[in-house]
Amino acid sequence: MASRAKTNSPDKALPLSGSKLSSAAPKAAALEAVEQEVAELYASHAARLHRYGGVLVSDSALVQEAIQEAFLAYFAERLENREIPDSRAWLFRTVRGYLQKSQERPQIPAMPVEGLDAIPDRRQNAEAAIHQKEVLARVSSALSPREFECVSLRAEGLSYLEIAKVMEIRLGTVGVLLARGLKKLRRVL
Repeated sequence: MASRAKTNSPDKALPLSGSKLSSAAPKAAALEAVEQEVAELYASHAARLHRYGGVLVSDSALVQEAIQEAFLAYFAERLENREIPDSRAWLFRTVRGYLQKSQERPQIPAMPVEGLDAIPDRRQNAEAAIHQKEVLARVSSALSPREFECVSLRAEGLSYLEIAKVMEIRLGTVGVLLARGLKKLRRVL
């Protein structure tokens, strides 16, 4: 009887199957919330990330892999309850870093013209696609790789601060690169 009294003692809580379910419910809700957050981010930024990745490398499959890795890393960070204050800049920086590492070079190489139209727009006709390639060729030859990357990020809607975070440069450098790049673009276009 003494052992039975001990196990039923009010001082010692007995593990109940219901308590396991109740502790699993917040985890499931948190997981679902993170999944929803990542899905929304993917819907808003995947196409832009793909275009930006196409500026850096010509291999569309590598760009897609970089995007998947970026969202997987974001998912893992959020599951660990780590705050990411600027998710858009974080994703662009992660894709950039992955592509840089995949090239096994400390700097991003010169951008090839062939990869700039990686995501075709089906609404365009063949003549428009050829014209777009010609314009991109003129633009990429007129700008330095850093200017081109900076202008591309700005065209994707990133702020100066976000561009600075992505390219890991100072905010003032972003302004200089954009000003120089836009001045050159006015001459070319």
